[in-house]
Amino acid sequence: MTDKTDKMNKTDKTDKMNTTDKMNKTDKTDKTNKTDKTDKANKTDKTDKANKTDKTDKANKTDKTNKTDKANKTDKTNKTDKAENALNSEIVKELGLKAGAWVAGIAASKDFDLAPEGYKPTDTLPECLSVIVFGIPVPKDALETTEEYTNSRKKMIEKINDISKDVEKQIRANGYRAQAINGFGGKWVNGRQYGLISLKHAAELAGLGVIGRNKLLINPKYGTLLWLGAVLTNADLIPDNRIQDSICNNCNKCVELCPSNALENPEMFKTKECSRWAFKQVSGKMVVNCFLCRNRCSLRIGLDRKV
Repeated sequence: MTDKTDKMNKTDKTDKMNTTDKMNKTDKTDKTNKTDKTDKANKTDKTDKANKTDKTDKANKTDKTNKTDKANKTDKTNKTDKAENALNSEIVKELGLKAGAWVAGIAASKDFDLAPEGYKPTDTLPECLSVIVFGIPVPKDALETTEEYTNSRKKMIEKINDISKDVEKQIRANGYRAQAINGFGGKWVNGRQYGLISLKHAAELAGLGVIGRNKLLINPKYGTLLWLGAVLTNADLIPDNRIQDSICNNCNKCVELCPSNALENPEMFKTKECSRWAFKQVSGKMVVNCFLCRNRCSLRIGLDRKV
């Protein structure tokens, strides 16, 4: 009996051990399966994250590509616009002639190096590269009397200012900077009005004439009759050639007739003395009192029409 009991106990123990072992193995297997599932889940999660990252990278690359394409297209469009809006010397002068000017010329801003400080084109428009100058002739009949000349002078100033403003507007419409210069005045210095630049010197640099002994511009065709205006611009235009020959014959008629002796010294024009004689007040209005240097010049109506 004892032997049988021992065998039964041993068998029972063995069964328990086998059962326990199986349970342990099953538990280990379950744990392994759970670990495997966790690993798979982690791998899936990583794969999903990688896919998402890849999609994000592709989206970013696509976005960058689209932005680059848009930037390139914009750049090409801007270049095309500039090419279409590019101005040249002939086009700009034609703008002035169509606006009503009789003559037009172009000077390079860098050639105004001898102008006093404050009166260079770059003092008004710092980025100025070119100066476009226009001229319209005063009617010959206006030289007969001071009243006619005063009235005509006023009309010429208004007309040349309109031409300059019209050209300024068209240059700006083409994408360039521009500044119209009035045909008279600009700023007051010591009780006298001065232009922002010297229009007669600008016209000489632009090939529209030569400054004579009378300190006026003399044009080959229109003599001393031209009234001048200008436009400053940052458009880089080809300047016109200056007239190399001397138009003035130095007859000295203007020097002899000048009541203020303002022309005595060829190197120093007496501006104040001239102004005292040139203008006067009549009934509260400023009128021209003297313009002998203009209307007594032998070349006042041009080289081919000497008087």
